[in-house]
Amino acid sequence: MKNSKFEMVVRYLLALILGVFGVDKFLHFMPKPEADSLSAEAGAYLGALNESGFIFPFIGVVFVVSAVLLAANRAVGFALVIVAPIVVNILVYHVMLDPAGVGPGALVSVLVAVLAWMRMNTFRPLFETAGG
Repeated sequence: MKNSKFEMVVRYLLALILGVFGVDKFLHFMPKPEADSLSAEAGAYLGALNESGFIFPFIGVVFVVSAVLLAANRAVGFALVIVAPIVVNILVYHVMLDPAGVGPGALVSVLVAVLAWMRMNTFRPLFETAGG
């Protein structure tokens, strides 16, 4: 099942989404949400991330690296491990602060979860206790 067509579609779709959103962190070709369309809390959170000066470029690098690894079918487990915390944060942000925009984050979360489930053997050692 590791090389099934369904897994290939999930990998490529996730790689495409991560690649586009990752490159956008540097080239800024996607429209940004209007400040008045965000709640005060959502605006403050995104503003703080932006003011740090490094979070969004770092996320871009992680997304692009993950996209390349997924598309090349190399180190898929590593790609999922490095992108998962960011994807969880995006999902929680939308659920808590911007529910109207949850769609893309939910889609990426589902794709990561499905791919991780399909590659469960890769992650099994993470859940084993020491000594057996």
